[in-house]
Amino acid sequence: MKKFWAVFGIIIALGTVLLLFLTIFVFFLVMGKHLMPGAEEVAIVNIVGEIYHSKSVVDLLHEYEKRPRVKAIVLRIDSPGGGVAATQEIYEEVNKIREKGEKPIIASLGSVAASGGYYVACGAEKIVANPGTLTGSIGVLINIVNMEELLKKIGIDMKTITSGELKDIGSISRELTPSQEKLLRGIIDNIHSQFLRVIEERRGLTGEELVFVADARIFTGEQALEKRLIDELGNLSDAIEIAARAAGIEGEPRIVEEKKRFSLLQFILGKTELRLPPLQVRYGIQ
Repeated sequence: MKKFWAVFGIIIALGTVLLLFLTIFVFFLVMGKHLMPGAEEVAIVNIVGEIYHSKSVVDLLHEYEKRPRVKAIVLRIDSPGGGVAATQEIYEEVNKIREKGEKPIIASLGSVAASGGYYVACGAEKIVANPGTLTGSIGVLINIVNMEELLKKIGIDMKTITSGELKDIGSISRELTPSQEKLLRGIIDNIHSQFLRVIEERRGLTGEELVFVADARIFTGEQALEKRLIDELGNLSDAIEIAARAAGIEGEPRIVEEKKRFSLLQFILGKTELRLPPLQVRYGIQ
């Protein structure tokens, strides 16, 4: 019996040592690039698809801003725009990093970087786009669906009791009233003027130049360069090189990039960033 317990104890000890070794190995495998000395880093923050939530991007910007080995940040933008508030929150964080002057932040425009996607890029130190990138679309829109006739045809009669005429603005069961339309027009005009102030401050466009781009027209990268909406033509590699050079990195920088994981369970539970508000004023293209 004593021999059995001795052998059992040895097996437990060896198992514990092996488990500890595997834990240390996995730790250094995952975290080693952050803990061990090596090349200075350029971080890539991807902004892909419609922008309706800002937290994940803002958190990532904060993380890279704190990492001592990250010397520059590249925003890789491939977005047609999105919600106004979310877009403005990301822009403000990008703008803060640029104003601190500690880490260069460069925007690299992909296939489409229009409206809200372009708005975010304006916070960066420089904007780099491909010749065929679609950008611009400096405007604001709101979509309101009127299903009044369809509801009547299928026998559905909706009645809404409100405390005021403007409370159920955007209802699908009837057309907008003149006062509701006037209210929404005022909101659209105000948000558009906010967008134009950013273009004026960050791109230096005034007068006729500003009026020309303010009608929500889109531009190719080449056209945007002519209109001073971007700074250089180039791809992602060019943007990384510009960022590394601005940060004073010698040699080849290490590229760090967070891969966004999609959870089916989170999607089913409604905890992803795919949900859209029913009435959304947005920077975007159709």
